[in-house]
Amino acid sequence: MSPIEQHFASLVIAVSEVFAAWVIFKLWRSDEITFLKIALTTIAIIPLLGPLLVLWISNFPERAPEALQDRYKFGADVHERWDDVIRESNPVAKFKKWRDIMKR
Repeated sequence: MSPIEQHFASLVIAVSEVFAAWVIFKLWRSDEITFLKIALTTIAIIPLLGPLLVLWISNFPERAPEALQDRYKFGADVHERWDDVIRESNPVAKFKKWRDIMKR
């Protein structure tokens, strides 16, 4: 390997590790469980692919509000819960029903 290639490889790895530090900082500020933080930190230290893999794995969507979650495996509880709101034609009454469901 020529000296230029060595410097380029060193630069790529250094940039990768700076990116890994940012990903690890972001990960530890999240509200994930500690075991997942430790495991993903270990993966992030791997040069080049580690930070990208951790960024991809740890990009979980936020938890849906409980009123929007399906709590039963084979039931239509979400539809039954929101059916009155969907069928209401009065916007004020619809908002009040929506607010009552979201507060539960």
